[in-house]
Amino acid sequence: MVEMSGEGDQNLEENKALALRRPRRKRKPVHFYGPGKFRKNKPLRILEGNGVKLGDIKKVSSNLRNREIDADLRYFHVILYGVKVKNKDLKRNILRFSGFLWGPQEEERKEKKLQRKVAKYKKYQLLDICNLLGIRNVTAESTKVA
Repeated sequence: MVEMSGEGDQNLEENKALALRRPRRKRKPVHFYGPGKFRKNKPLRILEGNGVKLGDIKKVSSNLRNREIDADLRYFHVILYGVKVKNKDLKRNILRFSGFLWGPQEEERKEKKLQRKVAKYKKYQLLDICNLLGIRNVTAESTKVA
C-alpha cells in the first residue's frame, strides 16, 4: 500500500482555498410584474350633438333592441364614436348618439375621414345599417321590383 504524504493533504487544502477565492458572477435581481401595473381603459364620454337621439326614434330603438350584436354593429359604433367598446355598452351608446360635434375648422377633415371609414363597408352592410336606422333605400327597392 501507498502511504499518503503530508504534501498531498496540503495540495487539497490549497485547491479548496483557491476555489473559495475564485470570482463568481453576480445574480441579477428578479422583478415581478403585478396586476396593478396595467393601464385601465378610460370610459367613453358621449357628448350631446345637435340632432335627436337615436333612442328617441321608435323605429330605430325597436330595430336595435331586437337585433343581436354582430361585427356590423360594432363597426357602426366605431364610425359613430371612433372607439371599440364592450358588448354590454354597444347598443346603449348607439341609442344615445345624437349627431357629430365638429367645429367649422375640422369639419372637412373629419368628413373625409368618415367617408374613408364608410367606403370600407360592403353594399349589403350599408343596406343593413340603413334598415336598422329606418332609412328607405330607393335603389334596393327598385332592384326587387325589376
